[in-house]
Amino acid sequence: MIDPVSIAAVTAAVTVLATKFVEGVLAEAGKSLWKRVAPVLGLAESPKPEDLPDMPEKVAQALVERPDALAEVQRILAENPAATGVNITINAKNVGAGYVAGNQYNKND
Repeated sequence: MIDPVSIAAVTAAVTVLATKFVEGVLAEAGKSLWKRVAPVLGLAESPKPEDLPDMPEKVAQALVERPDALAEVQRILAENPAATGVNITINAKNVGAGYVAGNQYNKND
């Protein structure tokens, strides 16, 4: 059975990661992490601004179509969360992702 909360959380995290990659605010470790996550989901190695509007749909679709991809991306993100600056929040009322820029946490709902 597909866990919709996990799919939502990973979709949010990957979308934030792609957005920060495009904005150029990721450190080298974050860029490297994107380059590990992208092929698992069939995404471009270097996302472009025009890729961002469809990113959540593409990520969620890949995760639904390939349940093994969900576990793999979760593993990759969990291995080095500091590299991405992407934090995943999951609770009964909220699924969201945020990013760390400098020392400031920015939440994206």
